[in-house]
This record gives sequence, structure tokens and C-alpha cells, in this order.
Amino acid sequence: MQRLLHRPALAVTDLGVARIAPLCRAIDSLTRLLHSGFC
Repeated sequence: MQRLLHRPALAVTDLGVARIAPLCRAIDSLTRLLHSGFC
């Protein structure tokens, strides 16, 4: 029963990571552009 309960949580975290990963990459690239522009 515990395995069945844990699976939905893992699916939700996977979806969250899938959504957040592109945002993190975009923010990282933006910060790099800003640093290269100012420095």
C-alpha cells in the first residue's frame, strides 16, 4: 500500500521539476547575459 501512496507524490514532483527546470535554465542564461554585459 505504501508504494501506491508514494507513486502519485513522485509523479507530482516529476511534473514540478519538468516545469521548474526550463525556468531555472532561463534565469541562469539571463544572469549570465547580465554579468557579461556589466563586467
